[in-house]
Amino acid sequence: NFADLCQPTTCQNGGTCNRLPLNYSCSCLPGYSGRNCETDLCLNTTCQNGGTCNRLPLNYSCSCLPGYIGRNCETDLCQPTTCQNGGTCNRLPMNYNCSCLPGYSGRNCETGVYNLCQPAICQNGGTCNRLPLNYSCSCLPGYSGRNCETGVYDLCQPLVCQNGGTCNKLPLNYNCSCLPGYSGRNCETGMYDVCSPNPCVNGGNCIEVDGYTCQCLPGYIGRNCDQDLCGSFPCQNNGTCNKLPQNYSCSCSPSFTGANCESGEFLCTSSPCANGGVCTESGCHFHCTCQPNFSGSNCEISRHFNFADLCQPTTCLNGGTCNRLPLNYSCSCLPGYSGRNCETDLCLPTICQNGGTCNRLPLNYNCFCLPGYSGRNCETDLCHPTTCQNGGTCNRLALDYSCSCLPGYSGRNCETDLCLPSTCQNGGTCNRLPLNYKCSCLPGFSGRNCETDLCPPTICQNGGTCNRLPLNFNCSCLPGFSGRNCETDLCLSTICQNGGTCNRLPLDYSCSCLPGYSGRNCETDVYNLCQPAICQNGGTCYRLPLDYSCSCLPGYSGRNCETDLCQPLVCQNGGTCNKLPLNYNCSCLPGYSGRNCETGMYDVCYPNPCVNGGNCSRNVDGYRCQCQLGYIGRNCDQDLCGSFPCQNNGTCNKLPQNYSCSCSPSFTGANCE
Repeated sequence: NFADLCQPTTCQNGGTCNRLPLNYSCSCLPGYSGRNCETDLCLNTTCQNGGTCNRLPLNYSCSCLPGYIGRNCETDLCQPTTCQNGGTCNRLPMNYNCSCLPGYSGRNCETGVYNLCQPAICQNGGTCNRLPLNYSCSCLPGYSGRNCETGVYDLCQPLVCQNGGTCNKLPLNYNCSCLPGYSGRNCETGMYDVCSPNPCVNGGNCIEVDGYTCQCLPGYIGRNCDQDLCGSFPCQNNGTCNKLPQNYSCSCSPSFTGANCESGEFLCTSSPCANGGVCTESGCHFHCTCQPNFSGSNCEISRHFNFADLCQPTTCLNGGTCNRLPLNYSCSCLPGYSGRNCETDLCLPTICQNGGTCNRLPLNYNCFCLPGYSGRNCETDLCHPTTCQNGGTCNRLALDYSCSCLPGYSGRNCETDLCLPSTCQNGGTCNRLPLNYKCSCLPGFSGRNCETDLCPPTICQNGGTCNRLPLNFNCSCLPGFSGRNCETDLCLSTICQNGGTCNRLPLDYSCSCLPGYSGRNCETDVYNLCQPAICQNGGTCYRLPLDYSCSCLPGYSGRNCETDLCQPLVCQNGGTCNKLPLNYNCSCLPGYSGRNCETGMYDVCYPNPCVNGGNCSRNVDGYRCQCQLGYIGRNCDQDLCGSFPCQNNGTCNKLPQNYSCSCSPSFTGANCE
């Protein structure tokens, strides 16, 4: 006889006890689980970072503060490195955005929508200036345009090359590089069908727009649909990659979550071990260590009872399959259902919001959102009324949005007014264009914003006068100066040679030459006495009126540098001769002195500089040491056996300027090694 298993305290925390044949079960209130409803899923530490815990049947959910996501609000979207390049991170519900410093843009301020101030963006020597979400170019004189691309004789006017062709500047001319399928001086002639053969791979559809455009199948992107989003296996931990239009999603293995299945769940969090069993985790599995008299994978079976067949037709709900185990059972649930008896439908009708479709996965689900919505449950509307500013229209995209801005506005959210009062400088007029603007400048000013004064005070050099022209200027130069900016002084200091005097003329000059010289620049010497090689031994010849002189290298003298002051043996007794300007000196060996080292001063062998019994003798280098056996060096100061070179107890034998080793038995080699 069994006592009543449904005692008042059997099911805890308000749970209801259900009598079963030889058993019982507890129907728990939302937010509680376990054999006896003993586990409170909403513990104080369940929802982190200030999140609020919501109790659900056999489960819970966390309502996170702005800027936090994750099952337990554990993920902070605003990490220190989230917003790059000095940007500030702003927390939003289940999202974030970055306030970027001027000159940066993008989701994380990583590059900028317009890729600002990249190398060589300002052409023809222009300087790039950063502006908030924009840039401007300060052009050199004679150039204008957004990127200083327009020269004085700019034949590459807008749209001169048709059908998407690129204009290339040539001296006083241009040519067009045409897109495939077009030809002609201005790419005006269509030649052939750019979509035949189809350049779009992986099943992409080719459309003739700006040459051609590829409409890619789900999961492929790129100019030619050549990038497979699932090709790099982005879904971790054995997750399955699902291809979507211009995107992908991951179906995760049990116990893993996250956009790429990168986050694992703790299996023991839900306290699956009943009747006081202790839960331990091992990889993707858990194990229950049961109290005495209990068994089963979850310690749910008491050993005091004989059980009838636990696999009744209604044991596993929602199409689940019942598996008989020793003294227990388990349910294999269909995708999208979970729980001990498959009683929890993960795809409730309201789980995917805003028209999203619920996709059942093993022990999990995910939502396929309509364009313009995102989030785990499609709860985030990317196109809210204030998304696109200044009258812009919001366009819903897969997992994103874009703004179609009114003329004169730009930016991800049309937040940038391109025609501010200060946009066009120096009296220029701002004209709004789609996603752009254009400044009509007064004469003498140019540049994207009319910021370049073509007639600054120093533009015309050497006293020249600047004349303003539409998008250009010219300089009226003083006599003797020429060039676009009067920068060329025709009377340079070296233009009239050999002492000639320069006379300035309008746009020209003349030279008054000294006697004996002639030519436009006085370059011709009527009496040229500096014939080749007249100055010998590397000397340099200088012209004089009706004469010449030689500047000699050190150590040489004479009218023509013909005398070598360091003749052989000028320095005696081994001395070295050093050449000096018009002179020389001798570096003498030890023991000698005098202008030519001719005088002996002392005996270099006294006292004897040779150690270890060496014998000293004089030579042209001063002295020489004849060393005893086994010694070497200038002064016989190196003992070849002093470093014990013979290994393994070998004996070192001294030889003339060398040594040898007598080795112990069983050892050989030069050093008995």
